[in-house]
Amino acid sequence: MNAARNALPELPIEGMFLHHELDFRFSNTHRQERLLEAFEASERLWFDTTVAMDKAAAHGSDRPHVLIPIPTFPGPTSRRHTSANVAVVISHDELTSSEQLTIEALQSAVSGAGGQISVHHVDQLYTKHDLTAGRSWEATVALNFPNELSCLVLIGKSGHHLFALAGLRSTSSQIYVDGTIENTAIAHRLRLDQHCIARGEALVERVSDEVRSWDPTASPRIPDEDNDRFRPAFESTVARELPVWHEEGILEAGTSHFDLFFSVAAIENRRNGARPQRIRAMSLAFEDHGVPLVRMTANQNLLRRRMRGALELTRTGAQPRFGYGENSTAPMPVEVRGLLESGLHELRIAGLKFGWYVRDLHSLDPDSTVSQTRSDIDQLRKASISEFTAMCETADVLFAPSYQASQLYDRLLRSHVDHLPVRWEPLPPGIDSANCTASVPKVDSKIGSGHREGLQIVYSGGLGGVYDLRSAITAIARLNGHWNLQMIVREADLELAHSLTSSLPGHRVQIVSGEFPDIPLTTRPAIGLALLGSDYGRASFPLKVMSYLERRLPVLVYRDSSPADLIQSYGSGSVVDETPESFEAGVEAAVSSADSVDWHSVHRKESWSARAASVRDALRTAPKR
Repeated sequence: MNAARNALPELPIEGMFLHHELDFRFSNTHRQERLLEAFEASERLWFDTTVAMDKAAAHGSDRPHVLIPIPTFPGPTSRRHTSANVAVVISHDELTSSEQLTIEALQSAVSGAGGQISVHHVDQLYTKHDLTAGRSWEATVALNFPNELSCLVLIGKSGHHLFALAGLRSTSSQIYVDGTIENTAIAHRLRLDQHCIARGEALVERVSDEVRSWDPTASPRIPDEDNDRFRPAFESTVARELPVWHEEGILEAGTSHFDLFFSVAAIENRRNGARPQRIRAMSLAFEDHGVPLVRMTANQNLLRRRMRGALELTRTGAQPRFGYGENSTAPMPVEVRGLLESGLHELRIAGLKFGWYVRDLHSLDPDSTVSQTRSDIDQLRKASISEFTAMCETADVLFAPSYQASQLYDRLLRSHVDHLPVRWEPLPPGIDSANCTASVPKVDSKIGSGHREGLQIVYSGGLGGVYDLRSAITAIARLNGHWNLQMIVREADLELAHSLTSSLPGHRVQIVSGEFPDIPLTTRPAIGLALLGSDYGRASFPLKVMSYLERRLPVLVYRDSSPADLIQSYGSGSVVDETPESFEAGVEAAVSSADSVDWHSVHRKESWSARAASVRDALRTAPKR
């Protein structure tokens, strides 16, 4: 790109980048230098999604960011087959173990439901061979997919996914995407229904339902008309004068109002930890329909660019509405905090109401793994306290996972700060619709002692430190009847899990590493464990509780723990004391009542969208400071 610019300095260059081209470590300085040179040579930078804009900004882009217009294709006229046809389009990169599990589960489920399934690498849908043979996209699609697709499924990350899906959607009755950050952004650009975004077993279930409901006698889908708006949209954008901070769909000149999201930690696709899942879910849920959301993290490049744009907008009359930020176990660097504080100060003068969520204060908790293992714990505590004090001065509302968590925070802070917060607002984790299943494990009505032939006890999450399961394991060992324990833990915790369960019969224990949404659950009675014995375990509101509820598993929690009220209000589990007798009675009650739970209501009322709405409500009514 630089060679073209040097040879033809008067030639304007439009740089187009797909999100996978921006996925590399910041430590790869050579690649980053080349990327920044390409950015500098371009008039504007074009991306497939706003997620790619996030990545470009984090790498240091200082050019206007715009979205590549979505091309439209008429598509071939397909015939309707007697059995359902499912096509899975996967990334050209190596699949993750989670993605591989999902594909294998789809293949088994679709075949079991009487359908046909095929898997296609996205970069093989249209190749150089097709181009040299003179075949159009429509002709190539007709060769690859001669029969109408009942379902098209997108799995994995690829910069080609958006355009492949745009070109294939006229061939399929229904489209589903694996709920990565990138695929979710693609689904939103193509205006797919939220139900079409799913992960793991939820994705498998929804596709299977499509196969079972396939009607071979219905009329085939009529292809869309060839009304390609790519060129006029492209030329219209090129003709505009855009400020360098412009980002289509995020920060645009003329915007009347906007919201703000900040996270100390990065927004990631990881599903094997509560922190990344919570941040990702809340960053998506905080989008209010029709209101641009300006996402920021502790990455200095991203924060500096987005804060500059937000401040420029407010100076021209835009109204900042609501802001929400989250801490992390590791506090943000001092330079980042300074940028955030000064920017928020000006935005709050312009009308922004800002809330700060404290996920944990592990560095102040002597029982936490952080306090017990970090050699720099004194510096970490000092930085955490400084960050907390600064955000207290900045925020209109402070949020904690629960009332019990706020009490614990006050105890931990009492010897470190001069003034404790006047009030905390509870903000427990939410339910992610992409993980929600519609089927519930079958319950044997004769589940009394001696008939518990397939009771599956499930634990998913961390072990050790504040994740103290010793009392729960002791109670399981004394449980009457037949049971099996399934533990889904991090790979680093496998050895600890085997040690923790060594007193239990080995044939009754299954320990695996992986991600809970991908793990199939049997149709036999099943319950989820959230019995954490530490002070933090009781005071925090573990995300695992909501993960169990997403899969329609009744949950066992301790009576004095944060989730107890929610579980009791829906009857979606049992509240128990720390005794084997109470544990056994709780198991019986939870399994027996599972069929009577209004799971639809649980999923709707406790969603992440509901959590984001509660944040906006709290900020709306907070007195101006």
